[in-house]
Amino acid sequence: MMLGMTSQIDLAAAALEHLPADVADTWLSLLRPGIRLVPADDGDGPPVGYLGGEPELPGDLAWPAWEGHGPLSFIASVDCAALPGVATELGLPVDGRLLFFYFDGLDIRRRDPLDGVLNEYKHAA
Repeated sequence: MMLGMTSQIDLAAAALEHLPADVADTWLSLLRPGIRLVPADDGDGPPVGYLGGEPELPGDLAWPAWEGHGPLSFIASVDCAALPGVATELGLPVDGRLLFFYFDGLDIRRRDPLDGVLNEYKHAA
């Protein structure tokens, strides 16, 4: 994964050009820093994460499950140390990995492990 970022200046210019002044002011007051991940092929810099595949779970962490429903499916992993400084403004940790899972109703233990998809993403300026 890569990170794509649009500057506040670019967003302000677009809002002032395309929105009535009062709407643009309100909209701009609601803006907060954000991070957009893009495919690694679309940007420069080191990978910051990936979609699919096998997650790098800490050795002492059991595979996550939704109590009463079953195991969760892995979605993505993001390396917090590879994110830019704006990540701290979002309340993200400065190091470690964020692992994203969801419940899709399927028992992951019955899946063919070769069905996993691994798409790498990078930080894009």
